[in-house]
Amino acid sequence: MALWTSRYNGPANGNDLPSFKSCLAIGPDGSVYITGRSDGDYTANSSYDFATVKYVSVPDLSIALTSTNMAMISWSLTPTGFDLQQNTNLNTTNWIPPPETTSSNGTHKFIIANPPTGNRFFRLFHP
Repeated sequence: MALWTSRYNGPANGNDLPSFKSCLAIGPDGSVYITGRSDGDYTANSSYDFATVKYVSVPDLSIALTSTNMAMISWSLTPTGFDLQQNTNLNTTNWIPPPETTSSNGTHKFIIANPPTGNRFFRLFHP
């Protein structure tokens, strides 16, 4: 199940509407494409631009404790193109790849990490 949390608002903050009933499509990777019109000027007149937005499916990120008290951070191989990143402070933008080696079991990628003494946050990033 996917939850949509993003909305499109064009540059003029005007009416953004789908153009036709067939403006929604599902791509082969499960991504959703929506095409519509967007009020493209800042006047009372309507001058429409057209926009196509791609909503990408995002794999779930899981963290579990192993039998040896290590942390296993895992995510699905599909959809593809996501990299694991870490940060120790959510007030910065210093996201970097974790030092642990990424492994795969055929359906998921994962790392095994020592539980930190401080904070360690993880995210999946799609470049």
